[in-house]
Amino acid sequence: MAQIGLASVLITADIKGFNKALGDAEREFRRTMGNIANFSRTVGAGMAALGTGILGAVAGVTKAASDFEDAFTGVRKTVDATEAEFGILQENLLEMSTRIPQSAADLARIMEVAGQLGIRGTDNLTKFTETIAMLQDTTDILGEQGALSLARFMNIMGTATGDVDRLGSTLVELGNNFAAREGEILEIGMNLAAFGRQIGLTETQVLALATTIAASGGEAAAASTAFQKIGLAMKASVLGETESARESLEKFAKIAGMSAGQFASLFRRDAMGALTAFLQGLANMEAQGKDTAGALEQLGLADQRLIREVSKVTGNMDDLRSATETAARGFRENTALAEEAEKRYRTLSSQIKLAWNEFKRLAIV
Repeated sequence: MAQIGLASVLITADIKGFNKALGDAEREFRRTMGNIANFSRTVGAGMAALGTGILGAVAGVTKAASDFEDAFTGVRKTVDATEAEFGILQENLLEMSTRIPQSAADLARIMEVAGQLGIRGTDNLTKFTETIAMLQDTTDILGEQGALSLARFMNIMGTATGDVDRLGSTLVELGNNFAAREGEILEIGMNLAAFGRQIGLTETQVLALATTIAASGGEAAAASTAFQKIGLAMKASVLGETESARESLEKFAKIAGMSAGQFASLFRRDAMGALTAFLQGLANMEAQGKDTAGALEQLGLADQRLIREVSKVTGNMDDLRSATETAARGFRENTALAEEAEKRYRTLSSQIKLAWNEFKRLAIV
């Protein structure tokens, strides 16, 4: 009986120990599960935020790819090229977007305009697009209208397509050195282009005259009409063989301070030089108090608007000579646009755009 009692006591003790151990295990289990739950909530929130960011980035890249595809469809509509050439143009646009803080889609829209204007060849299309994009970033020459104006100016003047970057540098050089905005210079230059081509002016000479007109407060339409009349009358007097032409030549030459033969020779060799000499002669007459309006009337140039616009330039002859030299240098050196763009692209906002464009390029590819 004593043994039975002892066994009962031992069993009861084992059961109590087991229950205690079981209780301890249950509490530990609950604590562990609580920690796991807390960890899950914390990580879940972080992963949700990360997931949202990833999804946003993916959505942005997807939209960028879609926008670029849509924009490049416009290039395909206006550009006559092979599939291999279209592939090169796509690569060029994507690469360009990593150097110029504009989206590949926006660059493609510029290229579409270039195609509409008849520009051909992958190199020419790429250079035109890059030049317009940099002008948009550094001057007031903006959007499709800027591209149209520059392309039409080149068409009228007969500028080689590959020289578009030189014209861009010329515009920036003039805008940086004179009281005229690049957009104004291009607008007036567009109006003067036909007359300039007719009398033998170069692109830089036309832009120099446009700069002087803008810096002098001239009106684009009125000034272009005035100088067109003067230029064509001058050309007719030099090339004409009638008595009337010879008389006009004498009058032009007298105002310019030279003989008829000297003036005709200068005009044939350097039309801008002859025009400048004539305008300087008018400026000298004004300084001496002489009747410039009467002198112009004798040449059949008595229009009051013409006299007003010409007077603005004759009062600013130093700018005309300086602008002529500056424009020629800008075209020859071809550095002003790239240097101006480089300054703009160093800014933090530009660098962020470029980095994002690089990410989109890689994702699109």
